[in-house]
Amino acid sequence: QILPASTGLYPSEIEALRHAVSDRLLRDEGWTSDAEGRVLNEAGRVIFKPGYVTAIRKIIGEGDTFARQSAKQVGVGTDKLDALEPE
Repeated sequence: QILPASTGLYPSEIEALRHAVSDRLLRDEGWTSDAEGRVLNEAGRVIFKPGYVTAIRKIIGEGDTFARQSAKQVGVGTDKLDALEPE
């Protein structure tokens, strides 16, 4: 039997992981993420290796969210700045 990766995590731990890959944190730090799940700084230097963002989003049960969000610019056509914040 395979259990979800988030099994056993406290809500505060899930929220910490959600924050670690949030569009708001990336923007505030001047970072971006790419389709491979890397986090890059303003100079294009890799901060976190491929799979970082995608793995965390899978762990917290938002794996498909990243694929959809990476294809769009954050905030285009909406007033919502953080794709992971509740509306």
